[in-house]
Amino acid sequence: MLTSTDQADAVRAFGPAMTFSGPVQPPMLGAIIASARLHLGPDLAPRQQMLHDRIAQFNEGALRLGLDMASDAVTPMRYIRIGDLHATGMAASALQTACGIFVATVAPPAVALRDVGLRMTLTTHHTQQDVSYLLEAIASVTNATMRAAAE
Repeated sequence: MLTSTDQADAVRAFGPAMTFSGPVQPPMLGAIIASARLHLGPDLAPRQQMLHDRIAQFNEGALRLGLDMASDAVTPMRYIRIGDLHATGMAASALQTACGIFVATVAPPAVALRDVGLRMTLTTHHTQQDVSYLLEAIASVTNATMRAAAE
């Protein structure tokens, strides 16, 4: 079927990955097109700057409130280390029920027991007020849950 050694080599190299693949599904195609429009349009740089500003606001606020950030890297994924499994679960639950904030808990085996904490993602849909509310709520809830876990 193949007319050259180069074609045979290409089929051997790339064929296995194609065995179980198929056409791009319509929802995925829509997402690809929307992403391309965003990345090729004039709105990308302002949105990136807005996200960068939210990350900087989060980092500065966490530092001011004494929250233990696992990293201050400029990335939308934020991680507050609590270090106590029970207190982390209590904090996540309190944030959701009392404050209407969903955060993910991160626990072993994903991290060491001493690094258990809360993970959240910032987006350009979050306002400055949202970030402030999130930080204040985390500080309040983690302080309360650490005291309760110690008792």
